[in-house]
Amino acid sequence: MSVELDPVELGFQRPFTHEVSQTLRLRNPNSDPVAFKVKTTAPKQYCVRPNSGRIESGQEVEVQVLLQAMKEDPPVDAKCRDKFLVQSVAVTADKEFNNVTSIWQHIEQTSKSSIQERKIRVIFLPADGSAATPASRGASSTMSNSHHDGPQSYSSPSPEATTPQKSTAPPVGPVSTPDSRPEGNRNLGDARESAFNPANSGQSGQSTVSAAMSSVANAIPTSSDDLKSQLAEAQATISRLRQQAEEQGLRQRKSDAVNQDSKERITTGTTGMGIQQTPASGVPVQIVAGLHPDVQKFKPTALRMGKAVRHRGPDWSGNVIQNNTILVHERLSIVGVDTGAQPLLNEDATIALAVNGEIYNHKILRHSLKKPYNFKTHSDCEVIIPLYIEHGIDAPKYLDGMFSWVLHDKKLDRVIAARDPIGITTFYMGRSSATPGAVYFASELKCLHPVCDNIQAFPPGHVYDSQTDKLTQYYTPKWLVEPSNIPSTPIDYKLLRTTFERSVRKRLMAEVPYGVLLSGGLDSSLVASIAQRETLRLQAAHRAQQNGANGANGANGYHAADPDEELVGVDEEYRMSTVPVLSQLNSFSIGLPGAPDSKAALEVAKFLGTKHHNFTFTIEDGLNALSDVIFHLETYDVTTIRASTPMFLLSRKIKALGVKMVLSGEGSDEIFGGYLYFHAAPNKKEFHEETVRRVKNLHLADCLRANKSTAAWGVEARVPFLDKEFLDVAMNIDPQEKMITKDRIEKYILRKAFDTSDEPGEKPYLPEKILWRQKEQFSDGVGYGWIDGLKDNAELHVSDEDMKNPKPEWGNDIPDTKEAYWYRCMAIAIHENKYDETK
Repeated sequence: MSVELDPVELGFQRPFTHEVSQTLRLRNPNSDPVAFKVKTTAPKQYCVRPNSGRIESGQEVEVQVLLQAMKEDPPVDAKCRDKFLVQSVAVTADKEFNNVTSIWQHIEQTSKSSIQERKIRVIFLPADGSAATPASRGASSTMSNSHHDGPQSYSSPSPEATTPQKSTAPPVGPVSTPDSRPEGNRNLGDARESAFNPANSGQSGQSTVSAAMSSVANAIPTSSDDLKSQLAEAQATISRLRQQAEEQGLRQRKSDAVNQDSKERITTGTTGMGIQQTPASGVPVQIVAGLHPDVQKFKPTALRMGKAVRHRGPDWSGNVIQNNTILVHERLSIVGVDTGAQPLLNEDATIALAVNGEIYNHKILRHSLKKPYNFKTHSDCEVIIPLYIEHGIDAPKYLDGMFSWVLHDKKLDRVIAARDPIGITTFYMGRSSATPGAVYFASELKCLHPVCDNIQAFPPGHVYDSQTDKLTQYYTPKWLVEPSNIPSTPIDYKLLRTTFERSVRKRLMAEVPYGVLLSGGLDSSLVASIAQRETLRLQAAHRAQQNGANGANGANGYHAADPDEELVGVDEEYRMSTVPVLSQLNSFSIGLPGAPDSKAALEVAKFLGTKHHNFTFTIEDGLNALSDVIFHLETYDVTTIRASTPMFLLSRKIKALGVKMVLSGEGSDEIFGGYLYFHAAPNKKEFHEETVRRVKNLHLADCLRANKSTAAWGVEARVPFLDKEFLDVAMNIDPQEKMITKDRIEKYILRKAFDTSDEPGEKPYLPEKILWRQKEQFSDGVGYGWIDGLKDNAELHVSDEDMKNPKPEWGNDIPDTKEAYWYRCMAIAIHENKYDETK
């Protein structure tokens, strides 16, 4: 059961020194749905998305094919030998499975002969757009001399032989060039990729998608034996290359994804099609969305906007256009790895959703829906669609997690956008005076800068509705909206402990290797301690399950994944199902040689039994990374830059080890008044109001730092202290209990909740000297010389005269230190030289 292809040949127009994109349309004229795959003879040179999927009867799918940038154009008279193969098979009643991967596995095992194949060749077109005459497929093309008088055949070079085109912009400040970086998300501070050329994207009638066989040189047969010999040789070559294509598969990320300021990969979903999104990876980490009056014209710009932050989601990309709305999404695989490609669509493709983040209660929500819903994936984010169907704009109220998302309802032509209660994930909203009716959303500022002249941080705990064009606050706990109302709930140490343990447990939901950031301070050490306990319990439960000892599940707090759904996450009783990927929990720390935090972290790791990775950096390493840190953090705030640089360097190391998710300890100091200046609080009212203010502003400081420092390298940071349930407990405690006195160290009640010294038989969570260790200022924790090194270098870059004559365009926002002045100048230079490449 074959699909119809348009076009039948795939033409790419020169020059090839930058990427060239074409579109292949697959149409299903049959009465049954069809599953398809697209393969190529040059998987390292082409990016195909989607490379597999499902097409309902009478529907059409657009497949985007990107030819990677070459170091130089091939000769003008060169013929391309690259080919594509489109495989398709009917999805009859006996072949209905939850995902396309399962369909193909079933076909390969039971009815391989039913697979239909269509081949497509690639041709190189001249730069002027004039059509090149395709080589004849008749006798004249097969009866060539053995010395081949015509042009040489040309295969696209592999990425090893090519380099992305480099920006002409000069580097800004000292930039570190990594020696290595995980595939799909390497370079940071190296030359930036040149801007995507919309003229080469989605040209009418052009496309590519399929797989291939290399051409075999033809000689004139002199006898039937010669003919048979050549035929046998050709068949053997075709068989060998088909096997190679099968083994290699399609690469999911461009070779020039080494450019960290790119971030877009496309899986085009046409309106009205019933395509099932297929493997890429688990959870999104990038959104670009636009409600635009001329969306087709805007599409190339939207794709470039997504490209600007490819580092956040290096695993896969997708886009969907519905009415006047386009959603562009970049994925980082953590949950729903095999089936959760985004944007997600409902069954009739009338609702499209792009999400960045994690929904920890998705299993609970699936079971609580009032109406049955046919879930297509194992993604934790898909539950947002039926929640919207049932609750409309109130859907975010039901979510427990970290998220920013944009949903489009095609029938109502309605856009809903929402951000998690505290703003753990970064999210921005923009408008343009050039297109007054347009609204734009993105995970980072650099996406919106080229098109918007009015950008704001999307407020945490709010939801946007295009029908009213208004933002509405959905997260409204009393402690947040009425900070002057001082809580009076007595401290319940057991409740505080168990609630935080549940928070950490929820955040172990993953299908990939994970770890913990361990500084050796109280907050990260508690997170690591609980994560290690839960990991050991999970492993014990998994072993028991493997041995058939299912009766042990209730005792250790875990149960096997639902055999029907195979979903990871917590259930109604907070029992966890997840995938035990590693045999030991990884912990990570970084500091200057001899840093106090590193020593404490090692002590905690030994006590807990984690597999600890302690990294050091030099002051020069940190200084070399400053330009990249400012680019990714999108701020020149002194405190943020100081604290972000070690975390940024550590995240690079973490990704290189294959870890994609980490737990971190942000938020505790804000909740419990852990900063040293809280000593000066005159009374509990002002103490409480200050904690509320700090928590409300976390999205501008620590959450921003944790999210962007890790996302720069394709790592996701989860923060258990900012769990919605834990906040409701901790922020409603009488603030008198939190106040610092001569008899009470900062965060006394948190320490006391995990002090088991008066609980005989209970294993300690932490060594006593760590549990009661006084907080280090961050600059002291990573090493005493880091801040001094920054200040000394600022003196070299900024003169006294500069300080006396600040730039007039700064107005009243004048830096008060040379360090602040230095960062401000670096940010301006980066803005001019790097952001503008996305235009």
